[in-house]
Amino acid sequence: MTFSAAQTFAARIDHWTGAVFVGQPTGSKPNHYGNERKFELPNSGRRGTISSGLNQPVSARDERMTMTPDIAVATRASDYFAGADPTLEAAMKALTANRQ
Repeated sequence: MTFSAAQTFAARIDHWTGAVFVGQPTGSKPNHYGNERKFELPNSGRRGTISSGLNQPVSARDERMTMTPDIAVATRASDYFAGADPTLEAAMKALTANRQ
């Protein structure tokens, strides 16, 4: 899942460059909540963190629910345990195809 600073980075790279995204959709919208702030509950004293601000890294009009990759690649436990990286393989295949 991609949240906060990583989501902002992905949205800006998507907007500012011709980058090709490979893998899975991001974990949140390009416009998202972030800026973690600590809090303490008054009665229990329990502590936690909460997102305290809306980030709009590129445009307030960006209403996408996620950023969908240009080349979608599923993640499977079997790949992980086999030491395989299908996302890297797909990216390398796309790079090789673009050079020809």
